[in-house]
This record gives sequence, C-alpha cells and structure tokens, in this order.
Amino acid sequence: MVSRQDLKHGQVAAVAAFDHLAFNHSRLAHSTMDDMSLQREVLGLFLDQLAKTRAAFKEKPLTPQERKFLGHNLRGSAAAVGAEQIEELARSWEKVGFDAGVLDALFEQAEKAFRAEIRAFLP
Repeated sequence: MVSRQDLKHGQVAAVAAFDHLAFNHSRLAHSTMDDMSLQREVLGLFLDQLAKTRAAFKEKPLTPQERKFLGHNLRGSAAAVGAEQIEELARSWEKVGFDAGVLDALFEQAEKAFRAEIRAFLP
C-alpha cells in the first residue's frame, strides 16, 4: 500500500484519489444506456487498456509528452466507465508524473478495488 509519505511534492492527489469511489455505477450506466451486456464489454475493454498502459510505463521511461498522452487517454476512459480512483490517478500522473514503481503500486491498488466492486455489481 502506498501512503502519502511515499510520494513527492505534487503527487499527494494520487493517494487522495482513494477517498473517491472505486466504481461509480451511474456513470457506467449513463455511458452504456443501462445495457448490461454493453457494460461488460466496455469494462473488459477498459481493463485491457489499463493493463496496456501499465505495461507501457514499466517497459521504458516515458517522455513527458508520452506520459501526458497515456495519462490523458486513460483518464478519459476511466471517467467514461466510472473508475473514479483510476481517473484521479491518471490525472495526477498526466500532470506531475511518478516513479514507475510507485505508480504501478497505486494503479494496482485502484484496479483491485475497481475489480472487486465490478464483481459485486455485475454478477
């Protein structure tokens, strides 16, 4: 678990993201017009994107422009599916960047919470 003490100045918003819901059901319902099969498909696509994004920043150091591009894309996708913690993490990453290890730990925490709420929401 990453704490506020693990972060550098300007990155505290990332841990504050965990004060938000992991999964906002109404955002997903709105984005998918309450279609449960579409919700499952969209969530699967989002989780694939999250995995690819995590792999990209672990693969090699990113330029500030690459980081902003990936963070911005992930933030938008997270907003559309209601992944509020991941959305806030992506916003912080996009703006200030992170050490890859800290970032991966933060995304892992947020992804676990998001997946747990999805399992409870979508049987």
